[in-house]
Amino acid sequence: MGRSRPARTVERMSSIGPTQQYETPQQYDASQQYGVGENRWEQPRFGTAEPTVSGTVLPAAPWTGHSRTVAPPSAEESRLRTIVALVWPIALVLAIATGHWVALLVGALIVGGVLRRRLLQLRYQRTVAPRPLR
Repeated sequence: MGRSRPARTVERMSSIGPTQQYETPQQYDASQQYGVGENRWEQPRFGTAEPTVSGTVLPAAPWTGHSRTVAPPSAEESRLRTIVALVWPIALVLAIATGHWVALLVGALIVGGVLRRRLLQLRYQRTVAPRPLR
């Protein structure tokens, strides 16, 4: 704290930026040369260098051509989706209102998990392909 710093000098700003002064044109030409192993960057050409690919497009996996119809979601599935979407907001509101954080959050975890598992079962039953009896 006892030391004093020298005053800072501020250089005058210009809109053209810093410039370098060359005494002779040869010095300017020598400064523009690249070192050994350095290449100049060139703008890439935007023309088509390679021929366009044409032909038949094949699917990535074998396609059988059979489409499978899936039944729409049942009323139970729609109700369960609505309840699952409301479990956490209701649990958080009740936790704030009553102050019983732990019980309500654990209950929301359990109820949400059970309902999601039932939704997965219903979706599986709806989308599974029926097998013919032999």
